[in-house]
Amino acid sequence: RLSAADEELLRCVGLDAFVMLRFLRFGFDVSFYPFLAACVVLVPLYVTGEGCRRGYYALTLPNLGDESVRYWAPAIYGVAFYAYVLRRWFVEWEAFLGPRFDFLANGDVDITEVEQYQNTIFVENIPTSHRRDKELKEFFDSLFPQQIKRAEVLRNTTRLTALIAERQRQIELYEEV
Repeated sequence: RLSAADEELLRCVGLDAFVMLRFLRFGFDVSFYPFLAACVVLVPLYVTGEGCRRGYYALTLPNLGDESVRYWAPAIYGVAFYAYVLRRWFVEWEAFLGPRFDFLANGDVDITEVEQYQNTIFVENIPTSHRRDKELKEFFDSLFPQQIKRAEVLRNTTRLTALIAERQRQIELYEEV
């Protein structure tokens, strides 16, 4: 369940931005807080270890010394860290499921034609005889009577765009003469 602040944030920024912000918060939570815990628990443990390491290596696991009982602390910390990350992941998943299902069921609040948005299909390889909006709508209307609201043919205009650019170039060349 989302908090009131999270629900307001979701309403204001939309699902995509909300998920991104939650992901950033997740990344912060699983890196910063365990870092603080490591500074409080592991670093003093390493520094006071029985090893004879100097400099940077005095702050690392090998400084605990051979056959030290203190090796249990990093092992327990690792398991606790892993459990914490999995728990936070589960919390984020639970926070994501509700808004996701709501989006899939009702669409985005900015979409005015929600019913059409939920029932839109993409058709490829349309025969040449049906490559106009009217003919395509009539075809689908014959398959699904009174159920088709709109049919639109989208065209690849890459070649047309290149021709328009070439035409503009020729016009500019002609005007220079």
